[in-house]
Amino acid sequence: MRQLCCFVSAQLPGWHELHLAVCSIAALDLSIGAVASFWTATSFILAAALVQPLSMRMSQVSGRKGALLVGLPLFGLGSVVCAASQSITGLLVGRALSGCGYGTVSVTSQLIVRQLAGPIRCVSVERAITAMYWFGAALGPIIGGLAVQTAGWRCAFWINVPLLLISMAALALILRVPLGNRIHWNYFLHIDYVGWLLLTAAMISFMLAISWAGSMYAWSSWHTLVPLPASLIILAFFIFYTRYRIEPILPLTVFRNSSALISCFGSLTHGMIISAIVYLMPVCFAVTHGLGPVAVGAALGAWPITLVVTGVAACISSGYIGYRWIIWLGWALTIAGNAVLVVSNERAPTAFCTSLGLIAAFGLGLLYPTLSIAIQSAATTDDEAIHAAPLHSFFNTIGQALGLIVGSSIFLNHLEQSTTLQVTLASNAHKYVMNAVGIIEAIRSPSIANIGFRKDLVVVWTNALEEVWIAMSIFAAVATILAFWFTQDRLPPKSQRQHHGHVSSIV
Repeated sequence: MRQLCCFVSAQLPGWHELHLAVCSIAALDLSIGAVASFWTATSFILAAALVQPLSMRMSQVSGRKGALLVGLPLFGLGSVVCAASQSITGLLVGRALSGCGYGTVSVTSQLIVRQLAGPIRCVSVERAITAMYWFGAALGPIIGGLAVQTAGWRCAFWINVPLLLISMAALALILRVPLGNRIHWNYFLHIDYVGWLLLTAAMISFMLAISWAGSMYAWSSWHTLVPLPASLIILAFFIFYTRYRIEPILPLTVFRNSSALISCFGSLTHGMIISAIVYLMPVCFAVTHGLGPVAVGAALGAWPITLVVTGVAACISSGYIGYRWIIWLGWALTIAGNAVLVVSNERAPTAFCTSLGLIAAFGLGLLYPTLSIAIQSAATTDDEAIHAAPLHSFFNTIGQALGLIVGSSIFLNHLEQSTTLQVTLASNAHKYVMNAVGIIEAIRSPSIANIGFRKDLVVVWTNALEEVWIAMSIFAAVATILAFWFTQDRLPPKSQRQHHGHVSSIV
């Protein structure tokens, strides 16, 4: 257990960066637009998602512990690049490097837990590690907000350096697993690099098109019309290619089961909603309630704790009543929580909005472990069972990137439509939209508290956020309908799985 718990320290750094204050103040300091500001977060999440399948395969060559000791320095390097960056290019490169390191640590940790804990203790150990992880997520926004408010946005990245040194020391000294006595270099030749490049190209092309559409370029522009269909064509070719690959970068054979498909769509939707709320709810608190970085972090602090409590409860309950009822309840609460966010406005007290927002947190907390169990229940071989949890993590992380891209696109498009209709804002509508993140600090500034257009800014920002919550409710409703087609309700006994395929024993 001591060896397994050290994984917590490997995944705690980074959560304090997920704070709106970092993006908004950096946007003012580096003079970057709203789309680029959102990409500072998207690049991290997208890189973390895309590197997971590659890390999952390559860790079989270099060893699991070796992969961890590579992922952590890579995360640290990205943090240093971000802290020292003087332009948006450096900031995006640093965030992408940090995302690659974080994704490597995340997926490798899951694989090691499954090998060290065994099938009996695996669920309880994962539950403990997840609880500690989300506890760090609760403290992260507060620590990040305090650092940004007192020492500037660059300090939020410098904080990672000592945390990473502590994590690396813990892994090197406590984690007693071999680095791998021999390296299977020939295995490098069998890794599906072509499939990974196809998947990466499709995801990046699709998200660039969605983020540009409407806010930076018109939907009829070639900047949107070229990358969007290109991404769909590449993705279709990837699926066709994977069918004939002996050991694909993603084990898509599990999708022969309809429950696995529904679960992965649910994981994708779950990630979208969490990302939209975590990244865009601070906009609501900062703009409509005038909260500072620390106060925003405190307001969001209850979210991770709620996710932990309900997630643990869902793990325990699923063993008795199955996971389908819990998934149905989780989606119902998620829809209700998003509906509450739609009807809340700037006149509602902060504590009231925070409390009602926890309804969605209860639902999302119930969903995370049960959707993972649903994917594992669809596995028919030992190899599929081992890679089921990383597959759930991959789709959930892709969903987080997609949720931020789709949410910010809806937000910026509706913001431009609303500002053009306001008499006091119409003349500078495009300017306000292009600086929608950086201007948050200006809206909170007391110097414009008595200026008439401040109220108009708050109204249009709030209305734009309502459109995001409506869109997330629709996605949740679709996932709810699909959840009624689950064909299984519990994990099958290990004896029912086929011992098919080679699973590396290198740790």
